[in-house]
Amino acid sequence: MPTAIINQPDLSVRLSGERLEVFCRRPETGRDESLREIPLRDLDRLILSESVHMTAPALAAVLRAGIPIQFFSWAGRFLGNFLPAQNHHGLARLRQYQRTLDPAFSLPMAGRLVTAKLYNQRRVLQRLHASRGGSGPQTPPTPSSGASQSPVPPAGGQRRRRGRPGARHPAMDGRPVCLGEGESGRG
Repeated sequence: MPTAIINQPDLSVRLSGERLEVFCRRPETGRDESLREIPLRDLDRLILSESVHMTAPALAAVLRAGIPIQFFSWAGRFLGNFLPAQNHHGLARLRQYQRTLDPAFSLPMAGRLVTAKLYNQRRVLQRLHASRGGSGPQTPPTPSSGASQSPVPPAGGQRRRRGRPGARHPAMDGRPVCLGEGESGRG
């Protein structure tokens, strides 16, 4: 449930553990009845109408979980919102973009990406050739001058990567694509 919209009149939202509980008061009994429980981990955004009551602990838990809350009037007019504290993922993304402006980082990275792309394309062509029952010699493609810094390794000899989605070229060696050495991406 990425977005929860609570717009029924006179509902109340309370915190119960790691869940939000939505209650409605029954006029005939005068007691609150639980309508629904919403786990915070399943929630991306909360939209409330102006007549919904939300307790302070529930509000704090939602904001602590990084979930924005928007309030709307009965006519559908936006009244305001509560936003969680600063998102550190955005700062990490900005640092990644800044790294791409550095030629000392971006040129070797581009070479590694091209090498990996060529390697993966070669694997696709080998699988296509094998599935069509081809029996001719498989010669490796000749690299153009300066296309990559390391030659593309032969298809055999490595642990069977054939048919495994996500198999990576050794030139990528598991390093993050846009982050520099020692940076974790968390602010």
